[in-house]
This record gives sequence, C-alpha cells and structure tokens, in this order.
Amino acid sequence: TVAALDAAAARVTVDVGGRPLTGCRGSLGALTVQGLLTWQAGMIGTGDAAIAGNVAVAGGLSNNGTNVGACHRHSGVEQGKDTTSGPAL
Repeated sequence: TVAALDAAAARVTVDVGGRPLTGCRGSLGALTVQGLLTWQAGMIGTGDAAIAGNVAVAGGLSNNGTNVGACHRHSGVEQGKDTTSGPAL
C-alpha cells in the first residue's frame, strides 16, 4: 500500500503491513520503510545516508573498497573497552 506519494519531491512512503515489498524498480528521491527492509540483490547509491538504530550485516561490508570487518579497530581504542586513550576520531 502506498501510504503517501509526493510526486514533486519524488518521495514515496510505503506501508506493506509486515509483508515483503517486491518489484520496486526505478529511482526514488526518498523511500521510507516502517518495518523490515530486505533486498536480495546489490544495493548501490551515492550521496548521504543516515540510519538511526542498529545495523546487522550478514556477509561482507566495505567502505571505499576497504573491507570493514570484525577485526576492524581504531588506533587508540583499548582492546575490549568502549573508551579511548587516543584522539577523537
């Protein structure tokens, strides 16, 4: 169900009542999903993005071609702690 359509802003808000959204093709200015967003193919985009909450990734994650995995560390962060003795990153 399309809950809101703003053609001038190229924005579509979709409410699928907990069921999967399928067959979405084309270019949207913004897509608001209230519930679970699942994709079965690649996802490519440019520009800024923001996520409020936690993100779980099954598989690999890369940033500008560099793998970001479970062994990713920032210098100055003490192993096993949430605090840092180094500069703010």
